[in-house]
Amino acid sequence: MDVSSLEPRYLASCSKHGTLPNSTVLSWFSEAKIQKLCNEKSCIVVSLDQLKDTDISPLIDVFPGNRLF
Repeated sequence: MDVSSLEPRYLASCSKHGTLPNSTVLSWFSEAKIQKLCNEKSCIVVSLDQLKDTDISPLIDVFPGNRLF
């Protein structure tokens, strides 16, 4: 999965679902981009207590068929 496409896909999905982007999720994507620049592997770990119910659908859109849960 191309890390650079995650944030734009997430923002588009948030818009589609009528929800504001979660700042914690945006920071995950920024961290993943930095790790990519340093040729490091990235792993996004989602802590459910950092998310609201409205954050789930956009994340499912961004990571379809992947190990989201």
